[in-house]
Amino acid sequence: MSKLAAGIINGVALTGFLTPPEDQEVFDSEFNHIDEALRKNLAPGTPPQEIERMHGQLQKAAELFPSVLELCEHAANVRHLG
Repeated sequence: MSKLAAGIINGVALTGFLTPPEDQEVFDSEFNHIDEALRKNLAPGTPPQEIERMHGQLQKAAELFPSVLELCEHAANVRHLG
């Protein structure tokens, strides 16, 4: 994997994205477990872990691709008949 691709995959801006505004301190205690889970799930893993994640995402995309094609064909038919 190129350094650019690794940087894009691993460089999801976690700072700012997962940091709540200061005026929401009241909700921190109730949502700490969610924040921790997000940080854990979005944290970069080892190269084998990242490859496994990419493989899973590509597999899911491949599973959904026929449905996307079917939807596109349906939209084209509706436009053609309409």
